[in-house]
Amino acid sequence: MKSFLFILFALVELVLFQLLFILSFVFYFPFLLLLPLPPPFTSFLFFLRPVVKNTNKEEYYFITPQHPNFKLQTTRRTNNGKTLPTPSTTHNMVSRVFYAGTIVAIAIYFALDKENFVLSNVTLKVLGINPTTWHEGEPWASVLELYDQRVEEHFGHCIRRTIPTTFGNTHVIDCSSKINLPVVLYFHGARTTATSWAHQLNDPELRENFRLVAIDYICDVGRSQPKACPSKKGDHGHWVKEIMHYLGVESAHFVGYSYGSFVSAVVGIEAPELTKGKHVILNAPAAVFAPITVGFWYHVLMSAIFKNYMGFGVRWMWAWMVSPNYDMNNEQFEREMQFQIAMGAINYEYVISMMPYQFSNAELQMLKSNTKTLTLIMPEFETLTNPVEAIKHAESNGVEAVIVKDCGHAMLFEKTQENSEVVKQRLLGR
Repeated sequence: MKSFLFILFALVELVLFQLLFILSFVFYFPFLLLLPLPPPFTSFLFFLRPVVKNTNKEEYYFITPQHPNFKLQTTRRTNNGKTLPTPSTTHNMVSRVFYAGTIVAIAIYFALDKENFVLSNVTLKVLGINPTTWHEGEPWASVLELYDQRVEEHFGHCIRRTIPTTFGNTHVIDCSSKINLPVVLYFHGARTTATSWAHQLNDPELRENFRLVAIDYICDVGRSQPKACPSKKGDHGHWVKEIMHYLGVESAHFVGYSYGSFVSAVVGIEAPELTKGKHVILNAPAAVFAPITVGFWYHVLMSAIFKNYMGFGVRWMWAWMVSPNYDMNNEQFEREMQFQIAMGAINYEYVISMMPYQFSNAELQMLKSNTKTLTLIMPEFETLTNPVEAIKHAESNGVEAVIVKDCGHAMLFEKTQENSEVVKQRLLGR
């Protein structure tokens, strides 16, 4: 009976929320603001996420769409110092109903008022409307100018190479102080570039001991020029093997972040000879150890469909990805927002085609056996996956898990020094 009432009450609030959502667009008035905060019940179900555990409490925070910079932390005590249970099946089910309802609400409004509906270029691409030719036009010019500024600022000691592959010309930043050094390949996250590895590629100790190569993913923003995207099993292994062959490398250490961690892990299975006897380091991986959260897809959808309407947009997305303690009012963050907003103006002709997934125990064991060491580096406030579940899955398969404190999924941005130090220690075998 309690479960029935729980679900019934949830659905009633869902209907109310979606009705206000639709009315906000039909009448161009933010009716959702009539709720100073989402109702406590829906707040707990949909916006609060477990983000850190310690001996006596579990902390939650949420960011509401209508108040993109508002953050709230609350604590719940546990018995005998034990952590609270993870969200229940009912919680997950109702969450999915909520997100599905949001999509339906958007579809209804789109049918009612197509002319005034605010669509982003990403959505237009999904609908197959007017894609932007790769590296052409004003939006691309702005992005590439910012990219080249970053290269000039941080990679003057490196060589930029364009490598022909089956999937197109792959751009890499190749940094080394000596010849015949062990190679480290760096794979960035989605909607970032090889330049996100600036700190590590400028580390004196790493440069002294390794040939450091940062790769622009073939179908993402950056200087690579795709003609097709890796989309099926074996494609990433084939793509990376062609890059390594061009560089004259038989095997290499792999360091990935977010989607780049997924790519690194997939290559370790699809082309095991490339990682044999080497370190594979996965920073805040997209899936691999745990599935992508529904909250991630919700944030991607809303920031892609709307252009900062009612607070949705790139800043709202980033506020969800950083630690609740991170102050976004700083010059570094504004520079990153400039780059992110420029990227958002592009209607991508090619998009990431292979979605990340959770590896089975057998796949993790295979990956582990194909490497010298396999390391998971997890941000304390991860939101892309459930960090508790990911760490548990990793450790149950003998994978070392390291937690970087007080940062979210944007770990490379928030805790650059701390993250780089952990990676360096693993590469040097310390």
